[in-house]
Amino acid sequence: MKTLRIKVLSALIIMLLFATVGFAQDTPQEEPVQTRTETQTRERLRQNLTEEQKQMLQERKQDATQTRNQFKTSLTEEQKAILCNEDMTRAEKRKAFKETLSLEQKEMLRTNRQAMKAHREAFRETLTDSQKDAMKKRVRSKSGSQSGSGSGSGSGSKAGGN
Repeated sequence: MKTLRIKVLSALIIMLLFATVGFAQDTPQEEPVQTRTETQTRERLRQNLTEEQKQMLQERKQDATQTRNQFKTSLTEEQKAILCNEDMTRAEKRKAFKETLSLEQKEMLRTNRQAMKAHREAFRETLTDSQKDAMKKRVRSKSGSQSGSGSGSGSGSKAGGN
């Protein structure tokens, strides 16, 4: 039961983390080779970043970790029980969990979304054209390897719009 709680909380955390990275896309769990390639590609992109850009990403990562921890500590026993309930589907858990959020928790999530969006926009403004092109290329190749995935092209157009 604790394992499921950890998995569910981890899933929520991962969703927040991926939402904060403008060029990150979730990778299929079934293909460890692609994950390895994805990590290598991400590392190559990081090598092309300036120290200022790397620092921005590091600060965003620290902010996300802090926010996640604050949110986790704000969970009630009822909310934790919902997340650990093995009899509910993921959609049912999400719906029930959302219904139990306090105004403070909702505000915390809204504030976090706004802060992460501001971080993303500030980061994108620092990108050079060649860095944007490299990220677009990565998104295109990734969306090509995921059949029918429309989310990859959406991120590419956002990155290219700035």
